[in-house]
Amino acid sequence: MKYFTYLFLLIGLGSCSNLVWGTYYNKLEWYSISLEKTAAIEKKEVGLSAKEKKFAQVLMANQPKSLRKADFIKALEGFGFVKQQVPSKKFAGINELLFSEKSEGRRTTSCEPFYRDILVFRRDARLVGIAKICFECNKSYMVGIEHQTRNFGKKNDYEDLEKILKAKP
Repeated sequence: MKYFTYLFLLIGLGSCSNLVWGTYYNKLEWYSISLEKTAAIEKKEVGLSAKEKKFAQVLMANQPKSLRKADFIKALEGFGFVKQQVPSKKFAGINELLFSEKSEGRRTTSCEPFYRDILVFRRDARLVGIAKICFECNKSYMVGIEHQTRNFGKKNDYEDLEKILKAKP
């Protein structure tokens, strides 16, 4: 009986890394904010109000560390982010960029990211992943999906993702 338990455990763990993300999430929210709305925070380093500190943390910090600490999503629109539902017909292109097994080298940049674009992956109403993206620096921070997106960031991935998101439905 012990061996059957181990067998099922191994099969279960092995299948986790091969999730088909188009079926794992069925709702994708895209929050974006303009440069103009973030300019004041970028310039101001001291004397920030409590709300401005939270806003700066959303824009600049590699947080949250877990999906359980993702309560900042509720405040995004209050900070000036615009929420859009990404049509499901765009999921295939997004999945190809974020979750494929490409093996080319990742690009790195030295600029400090300002995460003006945030993707929220949901399965029905349940939060399953977050991707904070800086298209200017070609940097991202992922939670809940970081294992599956380890190959994101190759050659033109950021440019292609931005085109998909901004394309007319």
